[in-house]
This record gives sequence, C-alpha cells and structure tokens, in this order.
Amino acid sequence: MALLLLAGAPIAGLAALFRREIMFLIYGPGYAAAAPAFAVLMAALVPMFLNYGLTHFLIGLHLTRLNALFCGVCLLVNVTANFLLIPSLGATGAALSLLITEGLLMILCVGAIYRKR
Repeated sequence: MALLLLAGAPIAGLAALFRREIMFLIYGPGYAAAAPAFAVLMAALVPMFLNYGLTHFLIGLHLTRLNALFCGVCLLVNVTANFLLIPSLGATGAALSLLITEGLLMILCVGAIYRKR
C-alpha cells in the first residue's frame, strides 16, 4: 500500500501543480479552462491508486461479496453526485464526483479490512 501511495501522490501533486502547463502542452490553449477539473482529477488519483490495492486485498480476504456491495454503493453515490454537481459545475463537477466516489470506496475498504483483522 505504501508503494501505491508513494507512486500516486507525487504524480498527482506535480500534475495538479502544473495543471495549466500540462493542459496547454498536451491539448493546446483551447483547453485551458479544463485546468481546474484536471486538478481535481489529480486529487482523485491518490485514492484511485490505493483502491487498486485495497479492492484486491478484499478479494484476498475472501470478501468478494462485500467488495461487490461497495461497488454498488459507490455506483449509486457516483450517479447521484454527477446528477447534482455536473449541471452547475460541468467538468469540475464530474471530477468532484469521481473524487467523492473514490474517497468513499477507500474508506469502505479500509474499514472492512480493519474489521477483518
């Protein structure tokens, strides 16, 4: 888990820090307005990296049904958050929805693993 965090956090931090430059370099000046959404996506990258390991850990603990339940809960949260955030915030709202969903999945997985110990 520490390796996933050590890999994800610096990438996310640097990409968020240089979000405007990255957007300009890769997509051109027409996408400069997407820099705030990109920064939120980079924040979501950290729990995404951790969730990769956490969900596999749940499977290794034979908690596959719980993993499936967590996926269902996160699906409902993501759809609801998208419905609420995208109309007013656009792409940044979609990015925030992802951040909320990945954060929730991380909390659920850590809680389940902690209880299993």
